[in-house]
Amino acid sequence: MVWLESLQQRHGKKWLIIPAILFANMLIIEIGFLMLSSYFGDINLIVSDFIGVDINFMLLVLLIVALPLTYTGLFLIFKVKKLIKTGSIKPHLIHSILSIFLIILFDILVYILIDQLGGYAITLIHLFDFYFLFIFLVINLLLICSLYFVLKLALVLQNYLSDTILKPKPKKAIILGCVVGLYTFSFAMPFFFVPTNVINWDLPPKPDIIAHRGASHIAPENTIAAAEMTVVSRAVGWEIDVQISYDGIPFLMHDNTLTRTTNVEEVFPDRTNQDASLFNISELRQLDAGSWFVDKDPYGALAKGIITQEQAEQYRGEKIPTLDEVLSFTKNNDLLIDFDTKGIPSDHPYHDSYREKIVEYILNSGIEHSNVLIGYNEYYEQQLPNLMFTGGNSLNVQQWLADKYDLINTGDGFTNDEYRARFEASIPVMVYTIDTVERFSELWCLGVKWVKTNEPHTFQNITAPPWVMTLSNYYLLWILVYIIGISAVLSLYFLKIKRSQQD
Repeated sequence: MVWLESLQQRHGKKWLIIPAILFANMLIIEIGFLMLSSYFGDINLIVSDFIGVDINFMLLVLLIVALPLTYTGLFLIFKVKKLIKTGSIKPHLIHSILSIFLIILFDILVYILIDQLGGYAITLIHLFDFYFLFIFLVINLLLICSLYFVLKLALVLQNYLSDTILKPKPKKAIILGCVVGLYTFSFAMPFFFVPTNVINWDLPPKPDIIAHRGASHIAPENTIAAAEMTVVSRAVGWEIDVQISYDGIPFLMHDNTLTRTTNVEEVFPDRTNQDASLFNISELRQLDAGSWFVDKDPYGALAKGIITQEQAEQYRGEKIPTLDEVLSFTKNNDLLIDFDTKGIPSDHPYHDSYREKIVEYILNSGIEHSNVLIGYNEYYEQQLPNLMFTGGNSLNVQQWLADKYDLINTGDGFTNDEYRARFEASIPVMVYTIDTVERFSELWCLGVKWVKTNEPHTFQNITAPPWVMTLSNYYLLWILVYIIGISAVLSLYFLKIKRSQQD
C-alpha cells in the first residue's frame, strides 16, 4: 500500500500519539457533559446553592473542557500538515508532558464531578442504552463494509512494524488475533447487551405523568402557577414539598431556606439563612415566590420559547401557597397529589404534631383520599386508611406483597430486571425525577405506572416510545444485518477476483 510506505518514511509520528489521546479524551468528556443538557438547570441551581453565588456551572465546565480540546485539536492539525509537507516533525517535549498532565488532571476531576452528580451521571448510561442499537448498527456496518480492507491492511501491516521485539510469525498471529477479536467483540455485543426498549411482552400503557413540584421547568416550583401549568400539561397529578410554619400552617417549600425561590433577602434581610419553618405564615405570604423564575430563567423556558415573556411576567408576585389552597386546587381539578413532607427543626413548636396537622388538612379539604400519595406511616394509616401509601427502593416483591403499601416510589433505583419483576407482579411503580424522552420511553417499556418529571409538557404529546421492538425481532434484525452485509462484501470480493481473472 503506497500510503503505508509514505507514512513509514515520515519521522516524528510518535509525537502525535499522546496529544491524539488527549484530544479523544477531552472530546468524550465534552460530549458526555452535553448529553446531560436536560439537567443543566437543576445542576446549576444545586451548585449555586452550595457555593452561595448564582453561576452557570455547566456552561463554565463546557468552556473549561473546550480549552484543552481546542489546544490539542489545533496542535494536531498544524503538526499533521507539517508532517505531510516536510516529512518530519519534532515537537517540543513540553507538549507531551502537558498532554499527560491534562489527561490525568481532567480524568480525576471528571471522576470527582460524576461522583458528586450522583443520579445525574447515571443519565449517561441510560442514554447509551437507548442509542445502543443505532450506535452498533453504524459500527458493525462500517466493520462489515471495511472487512476486505481491514484484512488486507492487517496482512500488510506486519511488514511495516519492527522485528526487534517480535518475529514475523508471532507478529502476524497477534495482528490477525486483534482483528478477529475486534470483530468478534463488536458482532457479539448486541446479543449480550439487549437495550431496554427491546421487550418480551406487549407494550405496556404509557406511564401517567406526575409534575415534580408542579410543572417546575416552566413555572416557579411549588406554587399555584406551577399547579396550573400541571393541568395545562395534562399531567394526572403533582408532587409537593410540605413544611409547617412557626404558627402551625402547612405551606409549600422545598429548600430549608427561602433564599433560592423568594425575595427573602429584600423583605427580611436579617433572616436570609433562617429555616423556612421558623417564619409565621403572615411573613411567608409577604414574599414573592415567582420573580426569581422570571429573572433567572433557570431552565431556559423563556430562552427556548416554551413560555412567552408575557406569560412569565404573570409569575411575578406569586405567593407561597398554604396546604389548604393546594388541596383545594387539587380537588377542584381532580388531580393526584404526592406529598413529600420535609423535616423541621427539633425545637419547632409543631415538631411533634406535624403529622396531625397534615391529617387535619387532608380531612378538612374533602379531597378523595385515594388521590393522595404519601409515604407510609402507622399514624397516617390509622387516621386515613384509604390514602395511597408509598414504599421505597428497599422493598422487594415479597416484602411489598406482605406489607401495606399501594405503590413503590423510587429515584430510578432499580435494574431493568427488577422493574420487570415488579411489572410482572402487578406492583405499581412511580419513578422520579425523569426529564429526558429517552429514559421516559425506557421506563414505559419496563411497565412503570407513574413518572415524576419537571417537564410534563415534554411528555404530554408522546403517543409511543421513539423506538421499540420485540426480542425476537431484535435478534432477527442483527442476524439479517450480518448475513446480508457479509454476503454482499463476499459477493463484491469474488466479483473483483472474477474480473481480474478475465483481464
